[in-house]
Amino acid sequence: MIPRTHVTRFKAAMLAMLIATLSEPCASWAISPLQLGGAIEGRVTDTGGQARMGAVVQVFNHQERLVERGLTDDEGFFIFAGLAPDLYSVRVSFATFVPVLRDQIQVQSGQSQILDINLSGLFSSIRLLPAAGRGDGILNQDWKWVLRSSSATRPVFRYLPDDGSVSSTASASSRHASYFTDNRGMVSFSAGDMNSGGPAGDVGTAFAFATNVFGANNVQFAGNVAYANTADAPSAAVRTTYSRSIDGDSPEISITLRQLYIPRWTPLFDSSSSESGPPPLRSLAADMGDKMQLTDSLALDYGVGMDSIAFVDHVRYFSPYARLTWALQDGGKLNVTYTSGNARRDLGRPPGDSPVNDADGPQEDLQRDVAALAAPSAVTLVDGHARVQRGEDYEAGYSRRFGSREVLVSIYREDVQNAALMISGADNSSFGGELLPDVYTDGVLFNAGNYHTMGFSSGLTQNLGDNVQMTLEYGSVGVLTPRSGQMESDTPEELRGLLETSQRQAVTAIASAAVPHAGTHFKASYQFVDDGRAALVARLYSTQGIEADQGLTISIRQPIPAVLGLPFRMEATAEIRNMLAQGYLPVSSPDGRLLLVQTPRSLRGGVNFRF
Repeated sequence: MIPRTHVTRFKAAMLAMLIATLSEPCASWAISPLQLGGAIEGRVTDTGGQARMGAVVQVFNHQERLVERGLTDDEGFFIFAGLAPDLYSVRVSFATFVPVLRDQIQVQSGQSQILDINLSGLFSSIRLLPAAGRGDGILNQDWKWVLRSSSATRPVFRYLPDDGSVSSTASASSRHASYFTDNRGMVSFSAGDMNSGGPAGDVGTAFAFATNVFGANNVQFAGNVAYANTADAPSAAVRTTYSRSIDGDSPEISITLRQLYIPRWTPLFDSSSSESGPPPLRSLAADMGDKMQLTDSLALDYGVGMDSIAFVDHVRYFSPYARLTWALQDGGKLNVTYTSGNARRDLGRPPGDSPVNDADGPQEDLQRDVAALAAPSAVTLVDGHARVQRGEDYEAGYSRRFGSREVLVSIYREDVQNAALMISGADNSSFGGELLPDVYTDGVLFNAGNYHTMGFSSGLTQNLGDNVQMTLEYGSVGVLTPRSGQMESDTPEELRGLLETSQRQAVTAIASAAVPHAGTHFKASYQFVDDGRAALVARLYSTQGIEADQGLTISIRQPIPAVLGLPFRMEATAEIRNMLAQGYLPVSSPDGRLLLVQTPRSLRGGVNFRF
């Protein structure tokens, strides 16, 4: 028989365990089911550290649509759970304080982003806390502390013998698997008529591959190779890009090598000689760029490019750039941009900003590198010496989104040196040997000299659902016009003196659409320039989001169903550029009639393989 004193002690111990268990938080009784969404949470305080109850917290998705709205509690805390993985913006407002906005908040599945919000009468701020400083989130870990601290539970340790059969193999496999992740690639084959190419120098076969090394280092490799028109050897270009995200900064380094073989041309090549043709055009370009978040509302993109070109002469030059973006309290964005040397069109609208994209999500970076390969520096000849087209561009723009509608206003000033102008119809002996065959077309390039232009634009972009987008823009643009259509001689000085700059009104319309079930993507753009048949649009270095070539351009992308379960996706492409042949300026010379062309009419098609 058990002594009464032992029974009493046992009952007391059981009662103490029951009381301890009932005193634990509700979190120890039930574990919430695993959620696939993420969360945004934080605390709102003022400059004195006092919690602010009743502050309005709004959460917007990447399309600036309101998805959540709430008020802070008596301790200044708030939480929005169950958010789909995406980029979000958070806006916090409270009476007598300056509202504050923070965008580009990445929410991932099963994780919570913690915000430290400080309201002030002059400068309010939102600080994103590191993962180590997070408190309660979706994946709450309080149950571990309940087990460790409760008197009703005791830790249990279990040791397994290390036989080296399973654990070592699994760990080695996981180590090797983590070296290279998120692998993706693309191979593209394209062809077109003799006038294909022009500003977009796609020589025919392009490929790209990207991977993440150790999870944080993004490495990309791209190439472009094919035979150019009447050249003796294939032209090729390769590009390697390395980028890494470090505490909000995004440094990027890229190296680009090109070797282009110039088509045969009598002034540069004598068919009776033993040489195989003119010397190849070789170039080496190194670009370094970074993105820095100066404050919660101020971001800076900056960098510099270094180019070395060898063709007849050796030319070296630098291309610095900077873009300052200020997120205003009214939800708009103000940006000021400076570029010098090479064009920086990638500083415009970020990929994926619109619902109708030209590239597929994760492969946008591959498309960017392939497009960079297809945009070499334009080289011309003056008095037998090589000259490279360079520009200097100053821009200021303001944009604001109102739900599914976005407004954009910008002004610019552009200076261009050694402008490369395409000529069609000239023979080998024209203009004293200062014509250089174009690698990508059957035309020739002529050095049109220097000019400067300025203008403004105002545009409206409207999303019609998730699959249609319409853009309309009006503005004043700088153009090149000939003083006369008749030349008395065929000297290059006379042709350069014939061109002058002036202003024209321009209207641009762009329509993009995607067929949901078929996956077909359409894009059509048309730019009408007042007296367009007597003017060449001279703006070459724009970085604003609304861009279109002169004339009518249509492009189509059609996914092809996979065959036999192959591990890649196929896609057919077609593009018709400047269908109406606008911007062709006829000029008569003693040797005949020629055309000055900026955007050649072209037809191009191809097939892409993505994996």
